[in-house]
Amino acid sequence: MKWLKSLLLAVLLFTFGMTTQVNAAEGTYEELSWEKKHELLTNAALKYDIPPEILKAIAMAENKMNQFDENGHPLVSDDGGIGMMQITNTDFDFDKQKLKTDTAYNIEAGAKVLNRKWDDMKAGILPEINGADNRQIIEQWYYPIMAYNGVANRNNPDNEDRVKPTYQQQVFSIIEERSLIQIADTPDKFIFGLDDNGKLHFKEMAYTWDEADSHSTQMFQEGDKVYAINDGDSYYGNFRDQKEMSNDPSRRIPYYTELEITGGPYFLNSTQDNHFITYQVEGVNFRGYMASSNLRSIETLPSGFTEENPKSDVAIDKTWEIEMNTTIDPSTVHPRNVYMVREDGMGIRADVSVNREFITVQPQQDYMPGQTYTLYIKDLASTRGKEMESKVSMTFQVEEPYQNSMEKENVVLEASMNKKSFSEGDQIRVTGAIENQAEEPFVYYGSSTLSHSANLHFSIQQDGEPVYFKGKGDLPPRYVKDDWIELQLKAGAKKTSFATFDLSIKNFMQEGTPSYDAPKGEYTLLARYGTEFLLEMPFVIE
Repeated sequence: MKWLKSLLLAVLLFTFGMTTQVNAAEGTYEELSWEKKHELLTNAALKYDIPPEILKAIAMAENKMNQFDENGHPLVSDDGGIGMMQITNTDFDFDKQKLKTDTAYNIEAGAKVLNRKWDDMKAGILPEINGADNRQIIEQWYYPIMAYNGVANRNNPDNEDRVKPTYQQQVFSIIEERSLIQIADTPDKFIFGLDDNGKLHFKEMAYTWDEADSHSTQMFQEGDKVYAINDGDSYYGNFRDQKEMSNDPSRRIPYYTELEITGGPYFLNSTQDNHFITYQVEGVNFRGYMASSNLRSIETLPSGFTEENPKSDVAIDKTWEIEMNTTIDPSTVHPRNVYMVREDGMGIRADVSVNREFITVQPQQDYMPGQTYTLYIKDLASTRGKEMESKVSMTFQVEEPYQNSMEKENVVLEASMNKKSFSEGDQIRVTGAIENQAEEPFVYYGSSTLSHSANLHFSIQQDGEPVYFKGKGDLPPRYVKDDWIELQLKAGAKKTSFATFDLSIKNFMQEGTPSYDAPKGEYTLLARYGTEFLLEMPFVIE
């Protein structure tokens, strides 16, 4: 009969859709995978408009993100806290049995409790940080996080008898370590008080917290605009072709490269230590996956720059030397503070250095011909510790040494190359743009292989035969379907493509054979858009 009772329990649990797996032994349970836990925590946080980083950190601070002990029994503390989120709150009519056995139910209960604490803050029961006007800013949750654990003297930062950090500081530390978001330094003193019974109360109900603007990086939605940056010192964002990061080598995306969220979130890389999630992103002619810790909302992009006079016809390989009016602290000169961005939102890799009052910015590759760039300088400090008074920016347009164009039905195709004659050590760099200047869409035919991008691509020929140079831009026929489909270029639309070729040729005839130097002679660069547009640009390798 006992066996039947246990079996009946398992059937009922399955019927009502509980997420926790029940073992055959009565009263024991299995933990969900880390990926599933992060998915549940993220979705519950988003449902209640809470930064997921906070809910995950609370789950970590309470019970190491576990629902059950090593024997599979529900975790219940001495003071009655239940499960992963240690639910003791009596403001809600929670089902205690489900709090113990259903991980998803326990997590959502924690989200409800934390959300109620935010509502208490807005109702004047708890103090506000910086007006508490943005639920995505993590520091504004300081007092709701405190209240989740208890408005008690143990969480009073002014309590000199404390033997460990306050609960809210523990949560912020977890966010920094495991979601990889830097939280602003907590002010030295918040003004608290104790009543005659030793109970904590607040003397002030509104606080200003300088630089407290750490936005969540796990609340993005499809279509959101973001940019690449992180709080580390690597000075690039990790970009991958696959969701699974452990098996896929990363590429480096320069800081301040603008991107669009096109999918996610995904949880394949989540562990007890890694609280970040993964998004699919799309940039200028590339798409792939990036961790949330490498992304920031476009709303937080630095602004308020004083614009210097723009420059035109700048050399392809221009190195900038900027003179400041004081000796600059070298520790403040790095790609987070001195950087360049192309007009299409692509960050530019550059070597940045300082020699007393002179800052040097040297691009790691030549600029793209005809394109407009902006150089930004911010947050520098002098060797005496004085901060830069204002942010400065300068826009410059790169020369177009060699260009060609054609027009059909008010649609213009333009292409530019950095040279017309190349020699050893050079790189072929090409910019192309297609623009519909008409008031109606332009209908054309192109390959479905290219329809996801600008559908403007480049290739190289010699004596009418394709030559597959090593680089980014040439698309061998085996990669392009010969299935011409009807496409449209919207009225007013302008799309830009880029290509970079080394002066070497891919060897497709023998697998694994390295590329070889392109022979000297005459070649032709082809810029093609569908079946309607073809530009030919002869060049020479000397």
